Amino acid sequence: MGFYAATPDRELACRDWEVVSLQSIDDVTEQISTAVPTGSDEAAAAKARQATTAALEKQCSSSEGQRCEVISLFQGAVYHLYKYRKYTDIRLVLAPEHSVAFFGGDQENFTYPRHAFDFVFLRAYENGKPALVGDFIQITEEGLRDGDLIFVGGSPSWTSRTTTTARLKFLRDQFYPFALKLYDNKKEALQRFASQGSENRRLVRDEIQRVENSLKSNRGQYEGVKEPAVIKQRTDEETAIRARVMANSNLESKYGRAWDGVAKAQAELGDFFREVMFLEQAFAFDSRLFDLARTIVRLSTERGRPNENRLKEFSEANIASASRAIESTSEISGAVEKIKLSTALTFFQKTLGRSHPLVRTVLGDLQPEDLASKAVSGTKLFDGAERKRLADADIKTLMSSNDPMIQLAIRADKDARRLRQRLEEKVQAVQTANYALIAKAVYEIRGSAGYPDATGSFRLSYGRIRGYEDQGIKLEPFTWLGGLFEKARSLVKDSDENPFQLPPRWQAAKERIGLNIPLNFVGTADTLGGNSGSPVVNQDGKLVGLNFDRNAFALGWSFVYSDVKGRSISVDIRGIVEALRVIYQTQNLLKELKISVEPDRGGSKSLQRFR
Repeated sequence: MGFYAATPDRELACRDWEVVSLQSIDDVTEQISTAVPTGSDEAAAAKARQATTAALEKQCSSSEGQRCEVISLFQGAVYHLYKYRKYTDIRLVLAPEHSVAFFGGDQENFTYPRHAFDFVFLRAYENGKPALVGDFIQITEEGLRDGDLIFVGGSPSWTSRTTTTARLKFLRDQFYPFALKLYDNKKEALQRFASQGSENRRLVRDEIQRVENSLKSNRGQYEGVKEPAVIKQRTDEETAIRARVMANSNLESKYGRAWDGVAKAQAELGDFFREVMFLEQAFAFDSRLFDLARTIVRLSTERGRPNENRLKEFSEANIASASRAIESTSEISGAVEKIKLSTALTFFQKTLGRSHPLVRTVLGDLQPEDLASKAVSGTKLFDGAERKRLADADIKTLMSSNDPMIQLAIRADKDARRLRQRLEEKVQAVQTANYALIAKAVYEIRGSAGYPDATGSFRLSYGRIRGYEDQGIKLEPFTWLGGLFEKARSLVKDSDENPFQLPPRWQAAKERIGLNIPLNFVGTADTLGGNSGSPVVNQDGKLVGLNFDRNAFALGWSFVYSDVKGRSISVDIRGIVEALRVIYQTQNLLKELKISVEPDRGGSKSLQRFR
C-alpha cells in the first residue's frame, strides 16, 4: 500500500532498528600490534589482539549514544577504530509500495535496464525529538549526464581481491556449492508453503525475496570464482610476489612462509566448515525464535565474564545492541517458524548424516519436523515480556528453564562454541597473522598503490556514469519513468503476483507525471552487497541518487573489479522527487528537504536534453 506520514506525529516507530552515523576514524594499529607479546603463537596473538580490541572499544563507547568498533584492514596489517553516533529511536516517514520498490521482482534482480523505486525516508530521534545533526548531504535536481563523476559512500560487506589462490579454491570447491544447495533447499520449502494460500504468500514474500537475492548473488560469485581467468590472474600475481620475496633473503625470512600458512588454514577449515556453518552460524536453526533463544542464552553467559574474554558481539561496547534484539516487536509467525526450522534441520541431517555426533546431539531421538514442531509450539519466546524475563535471569535459572527453544539453544551451544574456538584459533588467527605478513610484503615491494578488501565498514568508492554493451546491444546509462509505464503495460499479467504491476495511484498519475525524467542509472562505482541504500553524490558532494543493486556482470567484483560490463545500479533522485510531488504529494516533506513543491519542466532542470 505504501506509507507517508504527512506530519511527525503520524510517523511509525521502527522499534527493532538501530542507525549509526560514522563520526571519526583513528589508526590504532600500533596499540594492537604492541599488545602482542614477542614470540607469541598465532592463537595467543589473536587472544591478545582481542583483549586490546575489547578495551579500546569499551573506552571509546563510554559515552551514551556512542558505539565504537575496531576494524581490521589489509587482512590484519592495519587496524582502525571507528566511532559512531548511535540512534535507536527510528521512525518511518515514507515508503513506496512494494510492487514499485521491487518492480520486476526476482526476474529483474541483478539485471539492467531496471525501473525500480527502491528508497525509503526515515527520521532519527533523540530524547523524543528529531535529531539535530551538523552535517548532511544536500539534494540537487540538476542531475547527471553520461560520463559524470560519482561517489558512493556505504559499507560493502566483503571482497576477496587480495586473498590467496588457496582461499579462492576453497570458496570455489567447497563454500559456494554448499551455500547454493542450502539456499535452493530453503527456497523450495518456502515456495511450497506460499503455494498453499494468499496469507501464506504474504507471510513469506519478503523471506523468499531475500533467499532469491542470496541465490542470485552466490551463483554470480560462484561463476566468477569458477572462471579460470580469475584463478589464473590471482595465481600469476601471487607467484610474482612470492618470487620477489624468495629472491631477497631479508624478505624471505620475514614473509616467505606466509602463503603456506594461509593454505594450511584453508585446509583446516575444509575439515569442519559445514559443521561451523550449521552450529555456530546457525544455518541448522533457521528460526527467528532460535536466534532470540541463543541471544538470551549467550547474553546470560557472557555477562558474567571479563570483558576481554567475552564473545565480541557481547562485549561491553556491543552488549546494548545485542540486548535490543530481545525487545523486538516484529511479527513472528509460528507456521513460518516451523517450516523454516524443519527445513533447516532436515538439510542439516541430510548433509552430515543421521549418525553424525552433532546431528545426534541436536535431534536426539526426534525427526527434524518433530523437533521443529515441539520447539515452536512449546516456546514462550513469542512474548517479549517473557524474553526479557529470561534475558535478565542468571545463567543457573536459565539452565533450568523448560522452554523447548531455550533448551535447544543450550543443547547446541557447547558444540557451537567449541567449533567457534577452533575457527578463531586454527583458521582466523592463522589467516590474520599470515595475511598481515603478505600485506606487508606487498607493501614493501609495490608500495601503497592498492586499497584494502571490503570488511563491512564504511568506504567511499568512485566511478562514472556509463552505459555498456551486452550481446551487441548498447545499453544507455539512464532509464526513464516512461519506460516504467511502458514495461508495466507490455508485461502485464492477470495475477496478484505479477512483478510488473503498478499500484493504482501510479496508474492514475501517468498523464501527470514527467515521463522523460530519469528513474535509474548505472555507473562504474565499485559497489557490493551492503551498499544497498548508499548515497550517490556528484563531484560537488550533492545527493543525486541511491545505490540499490548491481548487474550480473558486477557479481564477480567480489574477486576482481572490471568496468567493462560490470555496473552499479541506482535510483535517480530526480525520479524520487517527481514521485514525491506527483504520486505521493508530500508537500511537507519536500519543503523540509528544501525542494520546490512545483516541478520545473522547462527550465534548467528540463531533462529532454539528456535523452
